[in-house]
Amino acid sequence: MKTFFLNVWFYAAFAVFAVLDLPVFTVLSVADCLLLPRRAALRRLRLRIHRFGRQVIWLLRPIAPVVREGVGCEPLVGGVYVANHRSFSDPWLISQLPRAEMVQIVNRWPFKIPVLGLVAKCAGYLDIKGMTLERFIETGAELLNDKVTLVSFPEGTRSRDGSLGVFNGEIFRLAKQVGAPVVPLVITGHERTPARGSMVLRPSKIRMRLLPPLTVAEYGDWSAFKLKETVRDRIRDALKERGHSCPPSTFPEGGQECPRCCMEDTPHA
Repeated sequence: MKTFFLNVWFYAAFAVFAVLDLPVFTVLSVADCLLLPRRAALRRLRLRIHRFGRQVIWLLRPIAPVVREGVGCEPLVGGVYVANHRSFSDPWLISQLPRAEMVQIVNRWPFKIPVLGLVAKCAGYLDIKGMTLERFIETGAELLNDKVTLVSFPEGTRSRDGSLGVFNGEIFRLAKQVGAPVVPLVITGHERTPARGSMVLRPSKIRMRLLPPLTVAEYGDWSAFKLKETVRDRIRDALKERGHSCPPSTFPEGGQECPRCCMEDTPHA
């Protein structure tokens, strides 16, 4: 019964907040587009999205308060956050990281969400399913060189059983090409806020833990494959510390990853 009332409160509060905030959000964003250079307008839009996300997570606090570990005040600029993916709430939780101009790398479906999908498109979020590898690398490199922070969930889809899936490799090829720092992000406690296939938010305590970054000084001589597996191993080990079971990285029959993943010296499909 408590869960029911908490969900009613959250969704009602979110609806009221969205009705009040989105018109202001829209007016300010349109004004920026008309009055400012495109680059400045994009930056303000991305920071406005970050603020909006923070407010949504604040509304979630009675159900699922967020504890941050290893998260200081210094933003990551021109780097890459790589996180595990277990819940629909994950993209919102990114707002709990230090305020920075961010672009998320997503599958196609978030762009289909009314209003929010349009905002994501306007902010330049990257549709990994709708881009060739070459286009993704080119666009991602431009963003990183422009001091924009990228956020990636390289499993590509939410885990069905809580285990850590195989990582896709595009983001690691991009990081290698640019020499961007890669920061593993471990999120736990959010598996049921909400669970896959449900919109019911179960009470929990969400923990976000930033692991030490991997810089080009450390991974410069590695292949993109080794960088990918090292990041996955560190996230897997951190999940195990929290009591979450994670299988080792596995590949389809024949020892090859799926075509959208990177192997040591295998061309990307």
